[in-house]
Amino acid sequence: MLTICLPEYNEGEVLFEFVDKLNKEFGNAIMVIVDDHSPEQFQYDVKAKYGNLENFILIFNSQNLGHGQSTLIGLNKAIETENEIIIAVDGDGQFKTEEIKKLYQSLVADDSIEVIEGTRTNRDEEWFRKVISFSTRIMIYIKCGKFPKDANTPLRIYRRETLKSLLSEIPPDSLIPNLHISSVTRIKKFNFKEVSVQSLPRGGGLKNENMKSITWNQKIKNLPSRRLLKFCVRAVVEWIKS
Repeated sequence: MLTICLPEYNEGEVLFEFVDKLNKEFGNAIMVIVDDHSPEQFQYDVKAKYGNLENFILIFNSQNLGHGQSTLIGLNKAIETENEIIIAVDGDGQFKTEEIKKLYQSLVADDSIEVIEGTRTNRDEEWFRKVISFSTRIMIYIKCGKFPKDANTPLRIYRRETLKSLLSEIPPDSLIPNLHISSVTRIKKFNFKEVSVQSLPRGGGLKNENMKSITWNQKIKNLPSRRLLKFCVRAVVEWIKS
């Protein structure tokens, strides 16, 4: 009945701890892990831990495609499992599994709900990430006249047919599928619910010993990297064209 989609990149032990908690919480759920071309040793560790388990589907990108593409790959594979409910959540352990379970139970209990968005609270982020987060909410508002609480949340729960409909409206090579999903959900008037969840510090290989982002090649703490700024420009261009 349930598939859980987890895009990840080099998350280390955090991924294993998080996935093991999800596996215990949800029992027979199918787990789709999309590894975005992590270092070979980490890919080997993922295969060794989950490769022989029947409820795991492992996908390893042949090159680093980015979070957006990894998310879309995982969601499309989740649809193929034909389970009625699909949970999408990043593999960096930033959510409590018991809260994810409550969101899932909320969807199961109400047949009218088509999408649940986990809106993050208590987020400890650098100033520029807060600016980016607020800007994404403005982008959604301009397009559909609705002001989301968390436009880019990576924690969402879908009914399968609803997710298929959402993905059909999104560019297949999108950098920012979660933003598009937030927009289409509101434009198409799907019955969605925003539920506050606690945001935990991101784990895994995302930061070095100086707490600078490795993913975005951050060299100066509390300042956005050139890579992040370039991504934001590309994302805005994609948004305008969509």
